[in-house]
Amino acid sequence: GGVSSARNYGLKNSSGEYISFIDSDDWVDENYLQVLYEDMVQNSVDIACCNYFSISIKDAKKMPKQFSDKCISKKEALDCYSKYYFTAVWGKLFKASLLSDVCFDESIKYSEDTLFYTEAVLKANNISWNNKPLYYYFDNENGAMNTINCENWITDFYARKRIAELYAKNKETNPLYESAVCRTVNSAIAIMWQCG
Repeated sequence: GGVSSARNYGLKNSSGEYISFIDSDDWVDENYLQVLYEDMVQNSVDIACCNYFSISIKDAKKMPKQFSDKCISKKEALDCYSKYYFTAVWGKLFKASLLSDVCFDESIKYSEDTLFYTEAVLKANNISWNNKPLYYYFDNENGAMNTINCENWITDFYARKRIAELYAKNKETNPLYESAVCRTVNSAIAIMWQCG
């Protein structure tokens, strides 16, 4: 059924207090969940995030981003010009209660995680970041993110459009609406350039 279907199945059938997503070709540090859980409890946050290593067959292991250990507001987490705007659902621990009515849109193939992340953050009070790279992301050159499929890629535009609409409705993220619209326009231009 695809990644969104699998994640929704996991969400529906989970019974714990916390949710973390780990992609099938990735792996995590042995202390991954412990560190994120401790960050969540100590900082009283709804989402705890960590840094990551990017691994590929051609390149050596690298840490592409640097974060400060800090708590951030939902506005900072959703500002697409902030370094804390990192919308992959992996590398994060969510309170399960936060996701009670949030699911992945199975019709969206690109940026489905960005839409899910946006909806979760809008429900959160605050988010913590830890600079320890505890997640190992395998950058598969033959994976979905590196393969141009116009039929799937156009769904990125629909995800970005819905995100802009969510920003417009929320008082805290309303000032970010214009940048969200810019991301939507950029998506449309990229699709036209690659698939036109």
